[in-house]
Amino acid sequence: MGHFALESFEDLEMAEHQANPAYEDGFAAGHAAGLQEAAEQQIALQTQVVQAIADYSFTYSEAKAEVTQSLAPLFSDIIDKILPHCVAAGFGVELSAMLQSALQSQLDGGLTLCVHPSQVDPVTSTLSDTVSAPAVIADPALSPHAACLRIGKATSYLDLDRLCDEISTVLSAVHFTSERMEPHG
Repeated sequence: MGHFALESFEDLEMAEHQANPAYEDGFAAGHAAGLQEAAEQQIALQTQVVQAIADYSFTYSEAKAEVTQSLAPLFSDIIDKILPHCVAAGFGVELSAMLQSALQSQLDGGLTLCVHPSQVDPVTSTLSDTVSAPAVIADPALSPHAACLRIGKATSYLDLDRLCDEISTVLSAVHFTSERMEPHG
């Protein structure tokens, strides 16, 4: 019988496994270029995020400054005009409520109301119609819109002038200076 020679692919497989230097160089160059481009895009994105955060921070600071600056005249009017008027108008109402409560729970020992000397006549005339009116005593240590009610050994204070001063202090503590920031970039 004759010998048949089969075609051999061993050399072909060996050639496929051997690296082509031009192919390897091209692949490495493409891979390096891709990594470089990805790194550049990452840096650009980070820069954009940082700038956006800085822009938002600037916008917030500017808006806060604008709002507090625009509130300054309102707070000044509240402190100078509204609070004193409310204290003067509300003193009688608050004093009346305090007395009503005291009269309902009156204990033995009597009721004494101390007020500023400028308030003795108005308070006395207002209370003259009350059946169990307290004794009204002038106390120059009290402010014009303050009162001290004594029921036996218990004492209650009403001081709208002090309340007005404390509210004014709180409102005056708000920082109204406008610190403008210049835009970046």
